[in-house]
Amino acid sequence: MPSFFEVGLLHANHYLELCLRTAGRNLQASALSSRGALSPDADSLQIAGAIEWAQHNRTDARARDLLVRYPLAIVAAVISVFPRSDLIQWHEQGLSEADFIDPEEVQLRYKLEFESNLGLMQFERGDLKVAANRYEGALKNARLLHDRRAEGHILGMLGQVYSQWGDLEVSTEFLYQSLAIARDLSDVPAEGACFAMLGNNCLALGRNAEAVEFFRGAWNAAGVQDNKQLEISALVGVGTAYANAGDFASAIPPYQQAMECALELADEPRQAQIHGALGKAYLNIADMDAAFSAYQASLMLAEKSQDAITQIKAYIGLGACYFANGEYAVAGQNQTRAITLAQQHADQMGEAEARHGLSMTLHGQGKKREAVSEARKALAILEQTKSSLAEQLRILLRVWSAEE
Repeated sequence: MPSFFEVGLLHANHYLELCLRTAGRNLQASALSSRGALSPDADSLQIAGAIEWAQHNRTDARARDLLVRYPLAIVAAVISVFPRSDLIQWHEQGLSEADFIDPEEVQLRYKLEFESNLGLMQFERGDLKVAANRYEGALKNARLLHDRRAEGHILGMLGQVYSQWGDLEVSTEFLYQSLAIARDLSDVPAEGACFAMLGNNCLALGRNAEAVEFFRGAWNAAGVQDNKQLEISALVGVGTAYANAGDFASAIPPYQQAMECALELADEPRQAQIHGALGKAYLNIADMDAAFSAYQASLMLAEKSQDAITQIKAYIGLGACYFANGEYAVAGQNQTRAITLAQQHADQMGEAEARHGLSMTLHGQGKKREAVSEARKALAILEQTKSSLAEQLRILLRVWSAEE
């Protein structure tokens, strides 16, 4: 009669194999030859139970091996049914247990995948400093493995993290390194992703014409690979270039086309981002009902996917809508929520924009001293990040000074 340990091991191996089969991976022979498909919602408790069993028996090498392999299999097969907090915890434990894996090359490969996944999950949560640290670890392992493709991908992700952080100079440096590797490897999807991110950096710097050229490159790459995600990035980028140039009516069609792609992919995080972009466009053409609706949809979807950066933008947008309607108290509440969330997640650009909005709200309430204080705090951040928006805020402060 099998022992409790053997029964637990068979159970854990069974669900690991189902995860791997669902992910389409090549399977090696295992202790249990299982058939059938994984039902994510129904089997999630079984998977969580298998991981818990492995945690309780981690002194055994076979249980420790499961702690390393399970998190990566889950990300590939059933990521959507588990809370991000659980996935992060399992990844961190798996990364720790990977120290016991031999040979060294296999150990480095596991660590590369763990840290890359952790970087992405932390980035999606808005924990930018932690994401950067994880990606730096992944980059080190990619270089030790001489894995140029992984190195290029991680450099691109570091570029995205630093762009969101507001350090566009460092971001652009990482992105050009990633682009060079993509070209060396004839990796069209990676090249297109770099074009899209470089386009976003140009938008942030106010270089709209240059941005459009990068987005055209991204669009071409998307067409070659039939890559809907990259197509979304290119469409959103073109829309944003129009918006930055003040032509918000022309920004709406590419945003709507991007939304159609995101709906087709059932990609709720991207839908949240596009709703936010549409909200800004509608706000600027004074379609207030559409703006409110878009920002509220953005906030709801961003909360569902735990995307703090998009939540911050949605709060800022709602604050702007309430401000435009003269509802200053509610505007200030939304802007203050955005500031708090931005500080928690080291989103400097989000904090600067939220403080700028709050300064306008306070000025509208006649609280001029508080308004100037918030505007100066926003300006300090914009100057630190070398944002082109800094000059607009300097002009605003000069106008307010002349009113006194």
